[in-house]
Formats: sequence, structure tokens, C-alpha cells
Amino acid sequence: MGLALLVGPLIVLLLQLALKEGQKAAWIAGAGIWTSDLMYVLLAHFGTDQLVVAIDWPGFEPLVGIVGGIILVGVGLALYFRRSGTHLVHVDDYQEGQRTSPFSAFWQGFAINTFNPFPIVFWSTVALTLVHDEGLSGGQAFSLYAGILLTIVLSDSAKIWSAKWLRQKLNSGWLDRVGQIGGALLVVFGVALIVRVWV
Repeated sequence: MGLALLVGPLIVLLLQLALKEGQKAAWIAGAGIWTSDLMYVLLAHFGTDQLVVAIDWPGFEPLVGIVGGIILVGVGLALYFRRSGTHLVHVDDYQEGQRTSPFSAFWQGFAINTFNPFPIVFWSTVALTLVHDEGLSGGQAFSLYAGILLTIVLSDSAKIWSAKWLRQKLNSGWLDRVGQIGGALLVVFGVALIVRVWV
């Protein structure tokens, strides 16, 4: 629940896309996030020893932090300068002609989650301390991973649905302001991530 409710760049991305591009764009980005989490679950569970070696490598955190920070800054700037049209205010479908393609929306969610150090540390900790150290069986480990992933999917879905309600209450001008705020937050998250690995 703590992971699901954590306020960070992923929440900003989902709300941004849901508000300005429509729900389908946010669902596609969510699928990218969940695919990234599933990838980390598999890597952490079946490659525990290799994962420990990678995390212990001195250049691991700087590399992930810098790449993740650059991605956050790039996505944030794109969202900051993107403008919604009045025709988008009450549209829920992911329509042709909107600037974010399905591939781009998926990639944004996947890349931000993949190159964010927190999911790596989180899933590694789950695999090492809750699964490996506790000696959970395959079925028990599957239940634990599935429960955590389901909580994340449900919480992300709630955020997307709440954005649908908010979207219907905002006009195009307010959507642009919200977009600028969200884009600026992503840039701040990205810069903070880059600075943190050097401090």
C-alpha cells in the first residue's frame, strides 16, 4: 500500500496523460509500468544472485539515476509544452491525431518505471528478504508477488478513473495549466534524481 500510494513521477505521468490525452493513453502508460514491474519481479525472483551483484556494482546507482533523470526531464518537458485542444475536454477515447502515440505512451510508463531506482530496490528487497530469506515456496512467492502487483494495478486504475472525473470538470485552459504543473513536477523529479546520485 505504501508503494501504491507513494506520490512520485509515475502518478504524475498517469494523471497527466489521463487529463490531457484521455483515459486510453493513461491505460497504455499503466500497462508499460506494470510490464516493467513484472519484469523486475521475474528478474528478482529468478536472478537473485545476479541482481545482488548488479546492485552492488558501484556504477549501478549513478547509471540508473542519470538515465532515469534524463527520461523524466524529457517526458516532463514534452508534457509541459504540450497543449490540449477544447475538443479533447470531454473525449475519453484515444483518438488518432493526438500527439502521444500508443507506443510512446507505453514507452513513457515502461521507461520511467524501469529507470527509477526505487522499483529496483523495492522488488529486490521483496525477493531477498520476504521470499528468499523466509524460504517461501513457489506458490507462496507467486501469491506474494501477485498480491503486490494487483494492489499497484488497482491503485493506478483508481488514479486514472479519478482523472476522468476531473477531466470533465476542466476547460482547455485549465487542462493546459495542470499539464504545465505536472510537466514541471516531472522535470523537478528528474533533476533531483540526477543530483541525488552525485551527492
